[in-house]
Amino acid sequence: MRRINYTENVSLEYLKYFSSKDLNDIQDKWDIIRDIYTELYIFPSDVKKIITADFSKLMKWYFEWINLIKRNKDVEKGLIKRIDGSNSKLLIFDYSQYYSNIIKFFFENTSSLDLYSCCYCEIEPVTNYKKKNGANRITLDLDHFFPKDQCPILALSLRNLVPACSACNSRIKNRNNFLRFYGINKQSQNEQMKILLQISPTCDQYEFNKNAKIYVLPKVGFSTKIGYLKNIDSYQINFSANEIYEHEIKAFRLNQRYNSTSILAEALSIMDLKRNYPSSKIQEMTKQFKGIISSEHLEEIIFRRNFDENRHCNLLKLKKDLLD
Repeated sequence: MRRINYTENVSLEYLKYFSSKDLNDIQDKWDIIRDIYTELYIFPSDVKKIITADFSKLMKWYFEWINLIKRNKDVEKGLIKRIDGSNSKLLIFDYSQYYSNIIKFFFENTSSLDLYSCCYCEIEPVTNYKKKNGANRITLDLDHFFPKDQCPILALSLRNLVPACSACNSRIKNRNNFLRFYGINKQSQNEQMKILLQISPTCDQYEFNKNAKIYVLPKVGFSTKIGYLKNIDSYQINFSANEIYEHEIKAFRLNQRYNSTSILAEALSIMDLKRNYPSSKIQEMTKQFKGIISSEHLEEIIFRRNFDENRHCNLLKLKKDLLD
């Protein structure tokens, strides 16, 4: 729901969080494995290009990797060390080894990246904290849009990392088949690529806000006389979207999750404000102030459109859509 705002020099900034030794070590291992498995020549020789590539290239490499290991499963053995028959460890693009570097990048660049809530659902806000050992952390997980166990060469790539709440990352997406999770496993590869370009918050083509709408819908037997919040059981929150973003809404179960009591109460409070303060009422109040306050200022005091956006609150799309 929330596209990440990458600054012009974000790639160079991200690389600074890896030491020269780190990058040289990754590069040396990559050089060796590419010489052993020449099929890997379809990927860049420079690991920095893999780590900082834009989303469209990551997507291209994801499908090239999937097609490659279908032809030759042995290639995967060069990147992954099997531990006990079930668990595995990446030998080259080892996310666990560099996790502290990566999370420090997101911790120190939260504002520049416009990271204020879960990029998939906007329900959970981002906060920063320090662990007892002094390590910097953010309260969201980092989800690999292209799962690192399915495509290990993208495990460290910046635009493959999506700040996400534990519900989206661990409980809902988890280890589900990636393409089946988004409901696109039966489409052609070209169609899959077209959809993926538009539903990843790390891609410039991501436009959920323009192509989806959140609204409140009454159930049977509702009464407008009681008011929205006092009649909470008679309303529900719904999403409508074009075909592309329906994939995201269904995958992350947004219709169900947004109908939790707390979020529904938030939505209905906004609806009560709109009901109690229509434009005619605001114009009437403005006249009573006799020029001391404008109608625009009065609307801001009541509905807090700019206030909520400026303080980067969660559920921002919900609030914007209901106030429009």
